[in-house]
Amino acid sequence: MIACPKCGAGSSRVVKTKPNPEGQWRRRVCKKCGGKFSTTETVKTKPGSA
Repeated sequence: MIACPKCGAGSSRVVKTKPNPEGQWRRRVCKKCGGKFSTTETVKTKPGSA
């Protein structure tokens, strides 16, 4: 769950996604208060996997 930094609600929707060197950058809008915030999602791999 990704909480809104403005109101703390756990419900948001993705309005824009861009790939970046670390993973995925996503622009989100809170469904409760309408606040906008960004997240960066990265993939973690376990040693020996891939």
